[in-house]
Parts: sequence; structure tokens; C-alpha cells
Amino acid sequence: MTIYLRDRVKELTNTVGTGALTLLSAQSGFRSFSSTLNNGDSTYYCIESETQWEVGIGTYNSNTLSRDTVLSSSSGGSLINITAARTFVYITIPAAKMPFIDPYGELNLSLNTLSDVNLTAPATGQALLYNGSIWLNSALPAGYSNEEAQDAIGGILVDTSSVSFAYSDGTPSISASVRSSGITAVSYTHLTLPTNREV
Repeated sequence: MTIYLRDRVKELTNTVGTGALTLLSAQSGFRSFSSTLNNGDSTYYCIESETQWEVGIGTYNSNTLSRDTVLSSSSGGSLINITAARTFVYITIPAAKMPFIDPYGELNLSLNTLSDVNLTAPATGQALLYNGSIWLNSALPAGYSNEEAQDAIGGILVDTSSVSFAYSDGTPSISASVRSSGITAVSYTHLTLPTNREV
């Protein structure tokens, strides 16, 4: 699935219940879904309805937005039952999908939507490569030393529900399990993340 992200998109809806949203009009200073997306495009959305909220993946079609997958919500991760007369919906980037550098300089990356894989430690002169369907050990990319490759592997940490990689400079060791499928082949290519360089 391809996700389309657009800046400054926010609309009013008068939809009630748990169904698809009817998009009425862009808010002042914002753009409409119809001006930025094509029919059939999927996007991340957030609904604000008084004290209720919902973040998920939706599909745009002719001034409606379906609520296909709920990622988080004020209703415990389920669809919220909208009752307010005025509700707002906008394009967003969910926190769980946002890579970031933590205070230790390590890249936190949501890999829980990759295909199931089991990883073993790369040999000297190798790094991890995603070939479009699986992670595998591969020749070190040009410009990186063995030490940098080890540092790179050591810089990947994800929450315990998905995957945690560990790499020791003295004793190479990687153990990982990744569940679910969803990231497209073009999302990640080479995993080279030296912690001693600016990212």
C-alpha cells in the first residue's frame, strides 16, 4: 500500500457514527483533500471531535474518506462513534510511523510492518540490506569501514512488540523478529546508519 502525505490539509465533516467521513470544506489557511489527493489514494488521518480523537489509515474517494485501519484512538484503538455536529479531519503522520533520533543518537524506526524475518550477525565486511522483500547480509556499501558498519547495526532500536537489534563491536550478535507485512519494497533499501556521523 502506498501512503500519500500532503501538507496543510484539514476539512470539516458533519458525519456521525463510525462510517466513512463526508468532507465538506477546507478550513481557513488549509487545503482540501480533493485538491491534494486522487480517488483511491490512501493517507494517514486524524479526526478531532470535541474530546474524541482517532488516528488511522483512510482512503479518499470523491469527497469522502473511509476509515480503513485505526492505529490509535480515544476509544482504545477502535473507531470512535462521532456524535458532535462539527468534526475536523486532517492529514497527519502518526507517532508510531515516525522515525526519530533518540537522546543516545540511535535511530528508532518502526519496522513492525516488514515481512517476517530472522536475522543473523553479518560477517566482517558486511552490512544489512533490504532487497525489496527480506533483510539479508550484504557487502558493505562503498565509503563505510567495518567499524562504521558495526556502529550502524548498533543504532537500530524499536519497541519490544516489533524488533530490537543489538551489535557488539567485540562479539557480533544480532537477534531479531519482525512481524506483519505492509512496507513497500521501495521504502527501505540500504541500512547504513553510523552513529559517529551526522544524520
